[in-house]
Amino acid sequence: MKRLAIVLILAVAGVTSLFAGNRVTRYYKQTKIVTADKREQAGDGGGQFIYFNEKGCYDSDKDGFDVKNGFLAYKGNVGGYHTYYGDSYWGKATYYFLKDYSRLNIVVEQGGVTYVYELATPPANVTTSALTKDKVERKPDGNPGGTVIVVNPVTPVNHVLVDPIFPIGSDNNSKVSNRRTCTFCSGTGKGPEEIIYQPNYTGNSSCYCSTCGRTGSCHTHRTPTCKVCYGKGYVD
Repeated sequence: MKRLAIVLILAVAGVTSLFAGNRVTRYYKQTKIVTADKREQAGDGGGQFIYFNEKGCYDSDKDGFDVKNGFLAYKGNVGGYHTYYGDSYWGKATYYFLKDYSRLNIVVEQGGVTYVYELATPPANVTTSALTKDKVERKPDGNPGGTVIVVNPVTPVNHVLVDPIFPIGSDNNSKVSNRRTCTFCSGTGKGPEEIIYQPNYTGNSSCYCSTCGRTGSCHTHRTPTCKVCYGKGYVD
């Protein structure tokens, strides 16, 4: 029992210290794909190593070396999820992690596809991410190789970032009672407001914005659909 308690304490410490200056590499296995029209299909089972540092994260090999898929900057805790945004294997994307980093949603900007991953133990014969833009072995980009955290397969937590998508014609009435307000958008179904700056072709760089109530660089405001609940305002 004492040994089990020590293991649990070390596991919790590894999570809580993730952004306390430590650099770590974790392995995530793809379990699900959700298309832009909310259809769900099984994941390919492939895995991605993800290296974390103080500024963000990137896909890597098992030793934390960059595989050149791109870097995602840490945007903070948004709606209860650790959020990263930047370049990925699929292009611009947002990485949403649960509070304990046990589950990951990769929301691709172009096409709106969501890839769902779960924290897992990397197979012994797997040394790098399944999806990489760069297969050439490279030296570290100034960072020491991260410490690989090997954990037992994680039991799925009750809170799921992507709500289950029901097959066409299925009876989903039994799921209604399990619905919970989406904490990312607080039930509005809308994502954070975006400001889109317009190109300056006339030389007049200032415009009055009635939304902002002031004059500044010409721009428009856009409120996108929530990328977690897809505009429904709830998750199951």
